[in-house]
Formats: sequence, structure tokens, C-alpha cells
Amino acid sequence: MILMPMSRSESREMADIRFKYLVRDTSRHDTHRYYVRLPGAKKKIRIWLAPDDPGFLDAYQAAREGRQLAKPGSKGAAPQKAVLAIPGTFRALCEDYLSSTTFKADNNPIRQRTVRGILNHCWLEPISPKSPLLMGDCKIVTFGAKHVIILRDRKADTPVAANNRVREIRRVFNWKQEESPEETIYNPAAKVKMLSHETKGFHSWTLKEVAQFEAKYPIGTRPRLAFDLLLYTAQRRSDIVQFGRQHVTDDGWLVFTQNKTKTTLEIPIIEPLAESIAASAIGQMQFLVTNYGKPYSANGFGNTFRTWCDDAGLPHCSAHGLRKATSARLAELGCSEEEIGAITGHLDPDQIKVYTRAARQKLMAASAMRKLAASLNREQKSPT
Repeated sequence: MILMPMSRSESREMADIRFKYLVRDTSRHDTHRYYVRLPGAKKKIRIWLAPDDPGFLDAYQAAREGRQLAKPGSKGAAPQKAVLAIPGTFRALCEDYLSSTTFKADNNPIRQRTVRGILNHCWLEPISPKSPLLMGDCKIVTFGAKHVIILRDRKADTPVAANNRVREIRRVFNWKQEESPEETIYNPAAKVKMLSHETKGFHSWTLKEVAQFEAKYPIGTRPRLAFDLLLYTAQRRSDIVQFGRQHVTDDGWLVFTQNKTKTTLEIPIIEPLAESIAASAIGQMQFLVTNYGKPYSANGFGNTFRTWCDDAGLPHCSAHGLRKATSARLAELGCSEEEIGAITGHLDPDQIKVYTRAARQKLMAASAMRKLAASLNREQKSPT
């Protein structure tokens, strides 16, 4: 008996039956498109090849794992990006956490975006350089400390970013433990050590650098208004861009809620800041607006202020450095940590010390040397 080869349509019909979860849609032009619909998934994963095309099996297997291979011949066809999270995997856990009311309630939009980016990069990391599987594909029960260490060490050149990975993974599993106390959930990041690193943080502006910026931008200019708002309130850029008339009381106080911490603060507007606001062109709802009269975003303002600093010959200075400089200046003037926290909004004294450590050292050194000088003076005057 002679076996006749199957036609292309017959081959596709057989493939539809043979491959689990494979779905074939037919357009009005009688064109077939193939997808994989995983159990419980809301979206289908497109397979750009037909069952009888070379490479179909690889694309089908990737779709079964929740990943979609790029369209053959398209730019960047090599990378395999996950489009759906497989239930029970590390990625699915992260996505559940990011969509939880707990995460949204405890974090402001800027931090939400940051954490989402950190976790997204974590689950898209390959398990090993030669493995097609991603970290996000790992089952929760097999995702262990070794995986967290791999993710940490791949950022070893930037210790802060490496530690942020460990910190956020730890939060994800802590959330899962609180949400499902009846389940035995192991936190693989709980005992993973952070990478040690020494950093002085943002550069704290000196009095000379403050004078240099002020000489470049006189009162009445937009850069000077932004500078004065940062210097005389010691707030973050995410708060600065929101300040407006509606935040100023009749008796000259600035009343607002910090964007990051949700702490409500009341800060008196001192004379230099009041003069700067009065001399500047301000917006309807915000003091600071762009050339088009639109409010700044926090990142947009940061980039613009970076340009202003560069043009003033201060490439090492930043907006956050002014917050640090004001805190340090308050410490030099002898303000207590409680007084400084009343301005910056910090509730933890240890966080205030990060800003004021150098100033405190200078004050204590001056006090110690005054005591030494007084002691030597007494000894010289006393009889032998």
C-alpha cells in the first residue's frame, strides 16, 4: 500500500489534536493563527509558526512555559520574554504581590514603579547563562537562597542595586507568609546577607557651592526658585514639584503631606524663600512649571535641575544634596535630631544621622578642642 503524504491543511488539523492547550483561530480571510491557552490564564500566547513549520515545537514548548518567542525574522528575535506567569512560580508570586492592596497602600507611585522594575528584572534573569529558563519560571517550592544569591551577585558591581534585589524579594515572601498563614512558606531571602559597601550618599552642598549657584541664577529665575524651595524646606523633589499656593496658610506656613512617607508637615516659610516666590513667575496650582506652563514630574524636574547644576559648573551637586545640606546646617547650628526631623519628616533618628554625621563630627571636634584649649590655659596659669 502506498501512503500518500498529508496535505498542509490535514497536517494542521492533526497538530491541533496532538498538542495540548493549542488553539487555532481562523480569520475571515481563512488565515489560521495558533495560540496556547494555559489553564487559568486570561491571555493567549501567540505562536507565529504553523505546526508543520520548522521551529514550531520550540515555540510551542516556550508557550507552555508561559513565554512567547519573537516573530521569526523580526528585530530581536532571539530573546524569549515571558508574557504570562505560570501559576505557582516565582513570577506569579511577584505579580500577586504587586497587584495586592497591601503593596499599593504601603507605597507611593514612585516607589511602586521602582519596586516593579526591580522584581521584573529579577524574574526575567536566566537561571544560568546557558539556560533558556528564567528565574520567574522557578516553582516557589524550588526557588531557594541559591537563586537569591545569584540574583544578588549579578549586581555585585553596584552593591546598592544588589541589596535592593534581596530586600524586595524578602518583602515578597514576607507578604506571602502574612497572606497565607495556613501555608508553610519558606522565605529564601531571609538569611541571605547584604553586600557590604561604603558610600557617602549624595554630595552635601557647601556654602561656596550655594553661593556659586545663586550667582549663576538670580532671584526671579526658575532655577533659583527651585533651588530656594529645595534649600529652605529640605524636602524631596517629589514634594517640591507639588508645592503651590494651596499649601500656604494665611500666616505664612507651608502645610503639605510628603509624597513618599505620607507624613503631614508644617514648615514656616522664612524670608529668603518668601522673597524668591514673590519675585518669580509661578503656575496656577504649582510654584514650579515648565516653559509650557505644565507641572514637572519628579523625574523630569530631577533631570532639569541636573542641567542647571551642570551649567553652573556644579556637576557633582544634585537636588537631593540640598536636602542633605540643610539637614547638616541645622545640625551645625546645634538643632536636636527631633528638630531636624520636624523639618525633614524623618521619624527614625538613625536616618537623620546619615544626613548630619559629618556636621555632628565637626561640632564635637570643635567642642573637644575648646575643652582642650581651656584645660591647657588653666595649667599654664596655675603655679608649679
